[in-house]
Amino acid sequence: MGKASRTKVESSRREKIAAQQAAARRAEQRRWILIAGGSVFVVIVIVVAFVAFSANKKTPTATSTSSLTGTALASVVSKATSVPASTLDSVGNGGGAVTNKPITISGSALTSGGKPEMLYEGAEYCPYCAAERWAMVVALSRFGTFSGLATTHSSSSDISPTRPPGRSLTLSTLANT
Repeated sequence: MGKASRTKVESSRREKIAAQQAAARRAEQRRWILIAGGSVFVVIVIVVAFVAFSANKKTPTATSTSSLTGTALASVVSKATSVPASTLDSVGNGGGAVTNKPITISGSALTSGGKPEMLYEGAEYCPYCAAERWAMVVALSRFGTFSGLATTHSSSSDISPTRPPGRSLTLSTLANT
């Protein structure tokens, strides 16, 4: 093989190698563009999903028909806090229906700042606790005036999933009168 033909073969080989290197660079660029584009796409999908989830999230409104607010709440609180003493006295201890009647205990009274204290333990979501809170308001209203009473809703899944949320109230402050 002569020098001219060797030069032609080497030149052809160099061109092939250069073409392969250029193709490899283009493939590498395409790979990085796909990775960057895919990452941007994934971030956009996550943001859109988050926005869609937040937009479809149902939040309770103050104007719900199952809420007591304004005049309705004032009416209920007024009725619960103004039960006549004669009515409460006529109920007494419940008669024969109560099997575990309260007993008198001895010892010093639980007080804070010279005023009697009472412990109530219940849960906001509990419908039974809600009923107890209304009874406490009736009973404690004989000793003072409540302020800051508000309603809450018990869990709709506590007893039966189809039962609407029960109305309850949040106890606030009882001022001595």
